Amino acid sequence: MMASPKTEEKILSILIDSNKNNRRRGCSIEELHQKTGLSRTTISKYIGILEAKNKVIVELYGNMKIVYLNSSPNETEESGSKK
Repeated sequence: MMASPKTEEKILSILIDSNKNNRRRGCSIEELHQKTGLSRTTISKYIGILEAKNKVIVELYGNMKIVYLNSSPNETEESGSKK
């Protein structure tokens, strides 16, 4: 299955909406699943693609992944850090 730019845009749009009012708020994979109707496996695939493109940052909290928009996508940031 090829990556769909529409799916990437949908996920980014949800993350942008969650970031309104200049608050850094991310979404869990489950929240993205509920808001898109896509499977959690598909969400995880696209999060990996967006992370490789440096558009999102993923942080782990226990076994939960929280996805944030990368506010400075041109800088290299370490993602997937454990907390």
